[in-house]
Formats: sequence, structure tokens, C-alpha cells
Amino acid sequence: MSVPALASLSALLPLLCLSCLPIPHSVPVSPALVGIYRADDGPPLTGRRIVIAKDSTCAAPTASAVTDSVGAFAFAGTRHRYSYIILLPYDPVAPSYFFCAGTPDSLRPIFQGQNYSTSLPDTLVCTETRQADLPRTRCRGWLK
Repeated sequence: MSVPALASLSALLPLLCLSCLPIPHSVPVSPALVGIYRADDGPPLTGRRIVIAKDSTCAAPTASAVTDSVGAFAFAGTRHRYSYIILLPYDPVAPSYFFCAGTPDSLRPIFQGQNYSTSLPDTLVCTETRQADLPRTRCRGWLK
């Protein structure tokens, strides 16, 4: 390495070390979410596993629920805890979350939502249609 490159690296190193402090905090991942899951011909789909995940694989859910006897589900808002805080100026966008549903072996993403600051829960009505033995789910509702 050249002397100017080493000088600039040595000037940036303290800034990088001081840009992160061990201050625990949490950030919202998903808002409160309530809804109903039913078949396209009307009856509720009971016992279906529903999860909220941070990615589209639905493999590591941040929250999970099972639909009840009327097909209803509810989630409290979820948060992710960090053990450090970054001091560099940046503007994080609203974090996104994935609403996943299906059987316990085959969860699939139904939609991707954004977590905006609101006190109202997202409300969904999800309808599952079977086409060629493959379920297809559509959700509609009020997303804040």
C-alpha cells in the first residue's frame, strides 16, 4: 500500500470504530395484523399456519399463529432487538415483512407488506382457491 492510502485508511479507522455504540434498542418489523382466512366458496379454513417473516423464504418467522374455528388470526406488532446502534447519518425506509400461509411443511409468501408507523392494525381477508390441486391465496383489506 502507498503512504497516502495508509494515511486515509488510518484517518477513517477511528471514525468507523466510533460510528457504532453498544446501546441496545429495538425497531418495528411488522405492525399488528388481524384477519380471516377462508376458502373461495365461503367456509373458514381452520388450523392453517400463518407466519410473519422478514424474508420470502418464510423459514425464520418472527411471529406465528394458527387460524381458529372461524378462520380468524391475529398478530401483535413484532420488533427486532439490536445490541448496538449505528451513529452514521442514514434514513432507514419502512421495514418490509412477509405474510406467509399454508400447511406447516409448505409455507409460502402471500404478500409483502411495509411497516409504517401507525397505531391501527392491518386488516386482511384472505381467500384460498384451488386450481389444479395447487392452492392460490389472495388477500385484500386495509393496510395502513
